[in-house]
Amino acid sequence: MGDYAATFGSAGAAFAAGDVIAESFRDRKDIFNGAFGGLAGGLVLGIRAGKISFGLGAAAALAAASMGVEVSGGRMRGPSGFGDGAVPNKKFIGEEI
Repeated sequence: MGDYAATFGSAGAAFAAGDVIAESFRDRKDIFNGAFGGLAGGLVLGIRAGKISFGLGAAAALAAASMGVEVSGGRMRGPSGFGDGAVPNKKFIGEEI
C-alpha cells in the first residue's frame, strides 16, 4: 500500500512542479502549463512502471485531461441533474438540510 501512495504522491508532485515551472519559464498562465505538468506526472508513472510506452501514454493522457479541465474553466460537470439543484437533496441520518 505504501508503494502506491509513494507513486501517486510522486506523480502529483511532478505534476505540480511541472505546472509551476512551466508557468515561471513561460511567464504565462494558460492551458499548456497544466499539459507540461501532466507530461511530468505521466513520465514519473512510466519510470515507476519501468516501461517507456506506458509512461508516454500516461503523460499524454494526463496532459489531455489537464488541458480539458483548463479549457472548461475548472468547472467540469457530470450528467444533467447531477448537482444542478433540480434534484432534491436527501436527508441523511443526523444531517439537516
